[in-house]
Amino acid sequence: MHPEVKFNLSEKGQLLGFGWEDYVMFCGMLLASLAIGIFYAFRDKNKANEEFLLGGRSMTCVPVSMSLVASYISAILVLGAPAETYYHSVGWLVGIGGMLALPIVAFVFMPFFYNLRITSVYQVSH
Repeated sequence: MHPEVKFNLSEKGQLLGFGWEDYVMFCGMLLASLAIGIFYAFRDKNKANEEFLLGGRSMTCVPVSMSLVASYISAILVLGAPAETYYHSVGWLVGIGGMLALPIVAFVFMPFFYNLRITSVYQVSH
């Protein structure tokens, strides 16, 4: 048996909002994220942007591409795409188009830009 899940509901079944437990968890998550950011900001403050963006160019194109694809397929996309498809029936075309484009981007465009040694598509190579 599953434990009973409690929500902060009114007698009519409407969601009332956050309870104190929700605020504690939310604030704890924000404070943990802030602490991690501050720690690494002071620890690595002398490193250049290339170190952060490209891992000091010590990685090959595959892990960099996988990282970019993973950031593209984020939690917002995973949660938002089904809702978008449900409310707007043609939304699945966009989702399928994006999934078909990912291998092309990962195996054609990413190695090209990686070999140019640029950090952005908009950067002018000298």
